[in-house]
Amino acid sequence: SMALYRWVCFVLILIGLYELGVGLFQCIQVMRLGMPYYTVCGTFENPAPYSILIVLILPLALDYALFVRFRHGQKVTNMLFYLSAFYLLFSVVILVMCVSRAAWVASVISLMSMVWLRMKCAWIKKCFVLLAVFVLCVPFLYGMYVLKKDSADGRLFIWKISYPVAKQQIFSGVGIGGFPYVYGEAQEAYFREGKGTQDEEMLVGAPDYAYNEYLQIWIELGLPGVLSCLCLMAYVYIRLLRCRNVEVVGLCGAMVSFMVVSLFSYPLRCFATCLLSLFLLLWAAWMPMMLCEKKRYGKVGMVCGLLVLIGVGAVVCIQFNKSYRTCTAMKHWGMVRPYFDREKYEGIENCYRVLYPDLKKDVGFLFEYGMCLSYNGHYEESNIILNEGAKRSSDPMFFNLMGKNFQALGRFEEAEEMFYKAYYRVPHRIYPLYLLMGLYEKEGRDLEMLEKAHQIVGKKEKVPSSLTGYLKKEAGLKLQEYERSNGKGKNMEIDWF
Repeated sequence: SMALYRWVCFVLILIGLYELGVGLFQCIQVMRLGMPYYTVCGTFENPAPYSILIVLILPLALDYALFVRFRHGQKVTNMLFYLSAFYLLFSVVILVMCVSRAAWVASVISLMSMVWLRMKCAWIKKCFVLLAVFVLCVPFLYGMYVLKKDSADGRLFIWKISYPVAKQQIFSGVGIGGFPYVYGEAQEAYFREGKGTQDEEMLVGAPDYAYNEYLQIWIELGLPGVLSCLCLMAYVYIRLLRCRNVEVVGLCGAMVSFMVVSLFSYPLRCFATCLLSLFLLLWAAWMPMMLCEKKRYGKVGMVCGLLVLIGVGAVVCIQFNKSYRTCTAMKHWGMVRPYFDREKYEGIENCYRVLYPDLKKDVGFLFEYGMCLSYNGHYEESNIILNEGAKRSSDPMFFNLMGKNFQALGRFEEAEEMFYKAYYRVPHRIYPLYLLMGLYEKEGRDLEMLEKAHQIVGKKEKVPSSLTGYLKKEAGLKLQEYERSNGKGKNMEIDWF
């Protein structure tokens, strides 16, 4: 059993070293070419899941590099020692470059838990050592908060909006994948009721995750769901501790790392990190069976564990749309997207229609399909597809496009409601106000049009861009045009214009 344990550690550390190697190459590109730090993401799309993968494997490497010394005649253990030392060295560089605070906190706490398990002294001395480490880490934690203050405040705001939603899910949740929609509705209601401050308006976005797995599971599966998950993790961890085998301390640390990073990030929302997290959980549940209860389970336990692992892997693949049909459809979608980017909507509508059955859970696909239908004049059908996407996302752009469809159909009240929904979901965005200004102008509601134009001109931008500059310029021109048409302010100047 321990030989198999070492080989599993060996494979996982090799996978981690490969990702670290890719990340180190990207670090060199950052330093040589001055590229932004967020390009250091290994084979992932952004640094967050990349850092999660690194920190989930890190405790295994820490255990072999710091606590398991070189042993003569034990080739696998010795290889693990050297590989773990390299992993430890490279991971320090990568985690610093990724600026992932969740990964830093998880690595420190998992290391402290491993020190606790490895120290052979009275528990009072252990508590004193850990307290001293914690006190030393307080300035470090404050520095992490200051380093990316807006990002940290943004996550706190997400939790502030998510918690009242979670409290409503006592017995049953909204279903897996339902978090973005209910969060978007809650954030919209918060700002529509005038509860938000100006600082909060500048912080908000359209998140797909709660940045807290326990909170998101509570919302999606209800209170029984999150309590079941917590009890399962506690049960597996306690059983692993009762093995009293020092070689599984690294696996205990990996469990702690997963539990901590789940408080601040989303390890279960990315395919690779979800697969690794569930594998670690199943591995931790299986090890006591093989170490402490081998006579009781024997080969049957090994076979059952393997079958459960395969079953969980299959469920994860299905949940993340990794079936053969879906992967093939994704490839075909990738072939169609260049035409979408060139706005060749008429020629690719049928392609999207064919791909829809296999990609109807993909938010990006639904938005593009809805846009194709809208530009080709199929407004009703477009709104049906966009409404499906809005149920899976908190992005206000779905409502912007639905509002434009209603406006094209002459249903102005519904269009107005869609534009307001888009605005209150992310209040610092100017585009919904611009669409409202155009709607009011078309209806001849000059006072409301002028009000929105003034609001656009005076709106503070979160991230200045050429698009926001253009929208403000158009609003300013509307104001000047109205003044001229009424014989006033022919020489009016606007300070930004």
